Amino acid sequence: RDEWRTDLSIRQQGKPYTLALEVVFHGAGQIHRETVRIDRETTRLLYILPFQAIRVELDPLGRIYKQPTITRKR
Repeated sequence: RDEWRTDLSIRQQGKPYTLALEVVFHGAGQIHRETVRIDRETTRLLYILPFQAIRVELDPLGRIYKQPTITRKR
């Protein structure tokens, strides 16, 4: 089989905001990497890949959760 369909649903909890999210699909010895824009509570994506995705990683380098938080004293 030359093509595999992968459906992905990403849900934000709380008020949705816009962000770029890296998505990595892993197959048997293959990787497909993309950056997608997320801007609503639920984002549904459909991919046709040349391999079966065994694992999907969101934000594999932890960039979203490592963003510095600025706290201002009042």
